[in-house]
Parts: sequence; C-alpha cells; structure tokens
Amino acid sequence: MVLNKAPYEDRMDEIIVDGEVLASIRFEIESCEWVLLPRLEGARRLFQGRDKKDLKKWVVIEEEILPFILKKKGQVFWLPESLMQTLKSKERTKSLS
Repeated sequence: MVLNKAPYEDRMDEIIVDGEVLASIRFEIESCEWVLLPRLEGARRLFQGRDKKDLKKWVVIEEEILPFILKKKGQVFWLPESLMQTLKSKERTKSLS
C-alpha cells in the first residue's frame, strides 16, 4: 500500500494498492474529521464477501432497479454524476452481451 499526496485545501492522500488507486482520504477542516472517498474498485473490495443485510448506512442498488434509476434520473432521488456514469456504462455493457 502506498499513500500518494494529492492536491486539496488541507491534507489528502490517494490510497494505492497493487498499482491501482482504491480511494482517497482527506481531512475536512470544518468538521475536523478524516473522510474516506472510495473509488469503484475500492468500494468493490470493501463489500466483497459481505452479506447485504449486514451493511448499514450504505446504499445497495439491486440489478432490477438499475433501468428505473437510469430512466428517471433525478426525479426520484439525486445521484452523483460519477455514479450515474458508472451505472450507464454498466447498463450498456450488459446490453451488449
């Protein structure tokens, strides 16, 4: 594991494992807290082998809900643009196979 300093208003490091950036960790000045910002692969590794029932304070998107989320963007709830792009990409890949 390597911590790579990244630009931010205070302190932020990228967490690199096996040559891949899994997350960033930054210090929020206002709240005096460290915040973990996992990337897609980092989130996969966090949830790998866990039962969905044990996950608290996490949003789990079921496969059958994915088309509804993509069709109703922003009308039901807000999703970050980066998550929307990931979901759209996954849906396109699935439809090609």
